[in-house]
Amino acid sequence: MIRGMSRHALLIVAGWLAAAAAAIGTGLAGVQVIGGGITTGSGGDVLTSAEAADQLARAGPPPAAPSTASPSATQSGFWKLWEKLRRPPRIRSC
Repeated sequence: MIRGMSRHALLIVAGWLAAAAAAIGTGLAGVQVIGGGITTGSGGDVLTSAEAADQLARAGPPPAAPSTASPSATQSGFWKLWEKLRRPPRIRSC
């Protein structure tokens, strides 16, 4: 045993090293599996910049995202709350 380290401490260090090795192995295996699809370019041929511009022009504009709230309503609600919080509290005398 290493001088000054208890058996419990050595077991903890060995456990951490085993967990780190397992995590690294899992990560490398995942990259190996996924990496094949990333680097081989199975999506088709590479487009020139002219072909890409042509396809983008034919696709048309993207659909508009739905609006959740009007900015003016949100801002006015914020400013009303701000003004309410800025005022000093009214103290009632007894």
